[in-house]
Amino acid sequence: MISVASSLTLTHSTVYVAPNRANPRLLFPGHGVMQRWHYSGLYPAFRSTAKAYRWVVRARAALKLVDQLPAIPAPDGLIDFFQGCFDSEVFTGVVLMGTPGPAQKLIVQLWGNGRVLGYMKYGITSTAKSRIEREHAVLSALAPNLGPRPLKFAPFADGVAMLISPIYGKQLPASMSSAFTAKGLLDRMTLSVEHSVHEHPWIKRLRERYGNVGLPWLDALCGRKWSVVVRHGDFAPWNVFQDKSGILRAIDWEYGTLEGFPHLDHAYFVLQVGRLMNRWSPEKAKGYAVSVLEREVARPQAEVLIRLVALDIYNKALDDDHVH
Repeated sequence: MISVASSLTLTHSTVYVAPNRANPRLLFPGHGVMQRWHYSGLYPAFRSTAKAYRWVVRARAALKLVDQLPAIPAPDGLIDFFQGCFDSEVFTGVVLMGTPGPAQKLIVQLWGNGRVLGYMKYGITSTAKSRIEREHAVLSALAPNLGPRPLKFAPFADGVAMLISPIYGKQLPASMSSAFTAKGLLDRMTLSVEHSVHEHPWIKRLRERYGNVGLPWLDALCGRKWSVVVRHGDFAPWNVFQDKSGILRAIDWEYGTLEGFPHLDHAYFVLQVGRLMNRWSPEKAKGYAVSVLEREVARPQAEVLIRLVALDIYNKALDDDHVH
């Protein structure tokens, strides 16, 4: 994929690689110090130690202390692919390499006139193409104040590509307090339709795919109706942005669905912060997530919802070949 990524830097002849050629996560151009500093800002980091490392990577990039590669000519039709999608000409692409595996994708941050114009997601494998197609379908149906706007989805080169608008703002802090801030966005994602647990479309799909796994747990969810919600599927601080007016929007909807089960995104958010950011034990993270959900549902129901989230996380990891 690195040859494809280097070609997506568009008009530049030299590509810088961070952190290094042996571990290429980010590929970017840049004739000047500040260009290289801005472009290398796409390098991902969430924990405090990772953010410190990112600062080092960006400083090395600005000073040209990272590996360089000759750019490969862009595929035929690449510039034409962007025509009519942005209000300015695309000059530069900064490429983030996705996690290796069957769902690996390239994310290209598109720049023009000194600002981010949008993003391109590109996948070659069947799993990656399916994920991009699903994300496009979800984004096309979302209210505009929930996520980015899809601008184009079409086959390109050996795969498929999707262009989306940028989301301006700051990521939510990766802290537990953000779980309560993010609840405001989740409340805007609730639809009006309600079903009994066994008739809920998300539970039906779970049973179709995984058989009767988890069905004994569902008894605690009987006796009431459950809303159908727009579910993000990877709802975590690094995927939620807040703009200057305070409006929250989410990015990276490849696990999204318009027929989601309520409270699962909220539980997922708490578990991600507890386990990945706070490094809590599974028991402590689960206990705290249950206490958060108890504000909305009874404790037995909260415990079942946590189990459903854990099952969903595990099955997604299996799909992505991240369980060893």
